[in-house]
Amino acid sequence: MSSANWLFVIVLIAASVPLAQTILAQDEGVFEPYPDKADMLIVVAHPDDESTFGGLIPYYAVCQKKQVIFVCLTSGEWGHGMPHHTLATDPPDYSYDDSDYPRFEAVPVDALYPCFYRELELTRALMTMGVNTKPIMPRFKDMSGLQPWGSPEPALELWGGREKTVEFVRSQIDRFKPEVVVTMAANGFNGNPIHAAASRAAVLASQASGGDTPNSWLPRKVYLQVAEGEVYETVHSHSWDLNCNGNLGQARILAARGNVQHESQEMKEVCESSTKFTLIQSSVGPDVVNKDNLFEHLD
Repeated sequence: MSSANWLFVIVLIAASVPLAQTILAQDEGVFEPYPDKADMLIVVAHPDDESTFGGLIPYYAVCQKKQVIFVCLTSGEWGHGMPHHTLATDPPDYSYDDSDYPRFEAVPVDALYPCFYRELELTRALMTMGVNTKPIMPRFKDMSGLQPWGSPEPALELWGGREKTVEFVRSQIDRFKPEVVVTMAANGFNGNPIHAAASRAAVLASQASGGDTPNSWLPRKVYLQVAEGEVYETVHSHSWDLNCNGNLGQARILAARGNVQHESQEMKEVCESSTKFTLIQSSVGPDVVNKDNLFEHLD
């Protein structure tokens, strides 16, 4: 979107919530109903965190034609120094209903809820990358300056405790029954506690699912992104320059085009050539043949 168009969107949002509904409705029209079963479920903390996965989303959604469900736990209202709609002392908001996403009644008329913009940016990024369903965004609270850096505990506490957070992610796993779950690096990729909490919740939810709870689901494979400096027994780099419907590097191109949709974060139209992952849970054995395929043994 050009700078002029982006300014036009902000003016409309600030002027009237119903007009904002009209703007986003244009994007919502391309989304399909949620499926009963997904191939891959991705869990992140903020809009734009998907950029740390390189070409993962378009490679599987477009090139491999997998059903990808995207879960973003916060709306990133602390991103880029924007104003905030809540105070640090306010309780987290755990209400969730995807039937009216985004919940426009929660957006004040003066548009001081900046994550509304970031939600819009995320929907456009995901559409660009081939995801055909709306991102699931429960609006867990985002906050800057949590300590200690690199630990998930401050954010899990902010969100009402580990059990509540894990239960939400688990509910999505049970709902969509993904074969593969992918989440952020254990240290949050860059040490951000909000990132680390999203990762920890996804891992614990994947382990909890499939237990004694009726109708619970156990993902067959769970992958962690590997950040610089993290050491695992087995790490592989997934190339995004692979063949995509006859076009080499198409996934990388689509990811770059998706990244630049995050204009409020000044994201550039770039994508890394490869991204590192480690398989931390598997009911089908280790990856041994094709380390560019997170669905090895499943296809």
